[in-house]
Amino acid sequence: HLGTEYMLVLDGGFRQDDGTEVHAGDLHVMKEGSAHGFTIFDDETCISAAVIYGGVEFEDPAVSLGDIGK
Repeated sequence: HLGTEYMLVLDGGFRQDDGTEVHAGDLHVMKEGSAHGFTIFDDETCISAAVIYGGVEFEDPAVSLGDIGK
């Protein structure tokens, strides 16, 4: 993250690579300089709203924010 990211989970949820679980109603905050990956729970859909200040960089240059919903 090039700045702070705020993600409000509206429905469903996900598990971060470090094992942290984020569920509907949770506000998940990632600080500037942090990195993470996540997996949506197998039996759920995840709908969230995110505000990302400063943008993000992806390790794989072929990935962009537009790919997240695919």
